[in-house]
Amino acid sequence: MSEDIKKTFEEIKSTFEELKKADKAKDQDLEKKGVELGEHKQKIDRISEHLDKLQEKVEKAEVEAKRKPIGNEEVMHFESRKNYVRKLAEAVKTGSKMDAEGRELQEKAFFDYYRAQKENAHLNDAEIKSMSVISDPNGGYTVMPDTSGRITQRIYETSPLRQVASVTTIGTDALEGFFDDNEASAGWVGEVESRSETNTPEIGKYRIPVEEMYAKPKVSQKLLEDSMWNIENFLVGKVANKFSRLENTAFITGTGTNQPMGILSYTAATAAGTYERNKIGQVASGVSGSLNMDSIISLQETLKQEWQVNGYFGFNRATRAVIRKLKDGDNNYLWQPSNQLGVPDLLHGKPVIILEDMPDLAANALAVVFADFAEAYQIVDRIGISVLRDIYSAKPYVELYCRKRVGAAVINFDAIKILKCNS
Repeated sequence: MSEDIKKTFEEIKSTFEELKKADKAKDQDLEKKGVELGEHKQKIDRISEHLDKLQEKVEKAEVEAKRKPIGNEEVMHFESRKNYVRKLAEAVKTGSKMDAEGRELQEKAFFDYYRAQKENAHLNDAEIKSMSVISDPNGGYTVMPDTSGRITQRIYETSPLRQVASVTTIGTDALEGFFDDNEASAGWVGEVESRSETNTPEIGKYRIPVEEMYAKPKVSQKLLEDSMWNIENFLVGKVANKFSRLENTAFITGTGTNQPMGILSYTAATAAGTYERNKIGQVASGVSGSLNMDSIISLQETLKQEWQVNGYFGFNRATRAVIRKLKDGDNNYLWQPSNQLGVPDLLHGKPVIILEDMPDLAANALAVVFADFAEAYQIVDRIGISVLRDIYSAKPYVELYCRKRVGAAVINFDAIKILKCNS
């Protein structure tokens, strides 16, 4: 708007205000005389409304005068955003997800807008004050991102010993069983020689108590009601995953106090090839802080042939990287990778299970285990995961009290051997 237009408009407005003042004084005189003023007031109001519209047109003309010419690209940008808002409104009404075309329009609108910002193509102070995506109160709230993408989660490596161990479910607080470690005595005797009493084998008893894990996440009632996700299922799923990793770690390193007894927590037997109840035979690697193929073979051959049939090597991924590089005298790798889905890799003809809770190769580390786990290790489940939904104890929060009871222990010490790295 030029200064002349502004000056003219102000003069018109000033003149009209003077006119209203004069009319008001006249009206007061007429009221005293009891004259009807309705028609006169309606006429004044129409003139006032007309001037207000005139002012809006003048202000709009001022904004348009500041704008640069709008090219085809900017028209397309406007149409893209207009179509996107239309599709978004339809999706909100029907409760459906935005289709691929809608997402494409959204992306195009965004990049057109970004390019316009970068090139300063058609944004000025007047337009920034109008509705735009960059300001939530000025329209940004209506341009919502597509939230149909998947949730990415961090993966935690674990020790899936349940895959190869013996697992049973019980209805009480402990599993009890018997072990037969002794053998009967016998010998050769002549036809008429006397027969003395021979030793009678004794039977022992083992007991595996079930221990308890718990978790108690807390979430507000309002979030449970209003979230676009099923927050309760999400939290219970996270707890279940943590329970799984917690018990897997205990199966390897558990102390037996309020948790299962892990395979690495037992005392070493006096000699690798001897049997002692509650002790596991250990084989020295012969290499300081590491191993070689000779020590792998020694470990394997320490296990009796009956347990070798279903024997598994177990170690973590870092140890696997070292073992995979071992070669024979002809420079051939000793590792036998599996080319079939679901079939484990082989080491010296025996399957391998990756137990991430086993320690890395280091001085005195118990880095490799070879065992018939189904015979050697017993896992006992009392109950699976139970969830108590407590809406009273921490109002306005809801507490999800989760529990699981499980126990485990070695029951056959003849069916498991461990490789210990030299110091």
